[in-house]
Amino acid sequence: QIALGYSDGDIGTDSIDPFTSKLGGQPQWLDETSSIPGQSLAVCGQCNSTMVLLAQTYAPLDNSPYDRVLYIWACNRRKCTGKPGAASVVRAHLLNMDYAKQLVKRNQKPASKKPALLFGSRQLGSAGGSSKLPDFGSVWQTGADLASDAQEGSSLFAGPLFGKQPEPKAQQETALAVEALSTDLGCVSILDDPPRIEWDSGMESAPAQYLAFETEKIAIDTHIREKYKAQIEEALEMVAEGTKGKGSSRSGQADSSNDDGMDWSEERYERATLPQGADAAFTRFTEIVGQNPEQVMRYQFGGIPLLYTRQDEVARMLSSDASSGSACSNDDDDDDDDSAYLGKYSTAKLAACPHCGGRRVFECQLMPALLSTLSLPVHRDPSAATSKPASQLVGQELMRALDLGLEFGTLLVFVCENDCHGGNVGTAHLGSSTDSAKAHSKAAYYQELVLVQLETN
Repeated sequence: QIALGYSDGDIGTDSIDPFTSKLGGQPQWLDETSSIPGQSLAVCGQCNSTMVLLAQTYAPLDNSPYDRVLYIWACNRRKCTGKPGAASVVRAHLLNMDYAKQLVKRNQKPASKKPALLFGSRQLGSAGGSSKLPDFGSVWQTGADLASDAQEGSSLFAGPLFGKQPEPKAQQETALAVEALSTDLGCVSILDDPPRIEWDSGMESAPAQYLAFETEKIAIDTHIREKYKAQIEEALEMVAEGTKGKGSSRSGQADSSNDDGMDWSEERYERATLPQGADAAFTRFTEIVGQNPEQVMRYQFGGIPLLYTRQDEVARMLSSDASSGSACSNDDDDDDDDSAYLGKYSTAKLAACPHCGGRRVFECQLMPALLSTLSLPVHRDPSAATSKPASQLVGQELMRALDLGLEFGTLLVFVCENDCHGGNVGTAHLGSSTDSAKAHSKAAYYQELVLVQLETN
């Protein structure tokens, strides 16, 4: 299922819980002591101006022991939009010890036959669900990096607590020794741990607003038309052919007419087609978004993005067809049907996660309504300065004098499919005790991938 994000009112002060989803404002980091990304992460690679935070979303995964947040920035200058370095996204982790314990116990039990919740037991958008918030007054100061290196690529800490079979005695002794080492490292100050450098509080930003989520609801007629379009058309064609065939001879000549004497022999079902040059993907985009026009975000971890167009380079990158963009052309097949789209969609061409080597998967996308929802600062091209009154501006002069702020069709976010923690996946790297798990208690931040489809005319 897909969750839709909407603005849910202004935030009086931007100093809010980092696990509260919001639009705009300044980034709220996961704790008050761990190292944070350098501010250069939010500097546009095209114009060197500071980018604006578009969204900060609490997005925990049901099988992850970490509280998890996404930060999304973009340059607020139209000339930079869609170019390399003009948008940025960060995936952040902070160990939730209480939930980690629950997760380990759950992994020991047989798979439940109960239907899964929409977002599992951890709800998207707010940490007010079943997962307990971490205590910022007792965030562990431990040797996370050295302990992680000691455990990386090893099953020494995968003891009976994690459901593994007993290991030979020699391995058990080694495991105890390494676990004792990790406990000792919890008291060691890591000298090469980068210092925390706070960001400039005066960075350009939009007034913060709460971000709330609800399940996407599509009118049944639109849903059926989109998902079963090919099957419906095929059935209608069969009905039309069957009507033609009544009373016809073996040679195929029909002798059919209705009671009014009108000849139906030449009539058949005609499939509705888009005008030449029309973008079927954009038509589908507008139909789907039109059902819930105020949506500012679409969220579905591991799902399929709703492309603004299939006729640009981003669409080609997300196509499994390595030839000359056949998945992006407006041919006369059911290219805008879900089944055809699923068959051609792939993230194989995207760069893999640099930490674990896992492929990137879609997680969420920002929608055009965000641009009218956020009060973004206005930017104009300095070269547009002119002494002419506005009433005399025409053509390119007029266009240059208009607002040249951020504008996009959709902004797509792709993340590590394993939601890895510095290359570690699952819970085995946490070890078999609370002390060993504390070695991973510091907040961690990982840069992910963002692609932008531009607004077209």
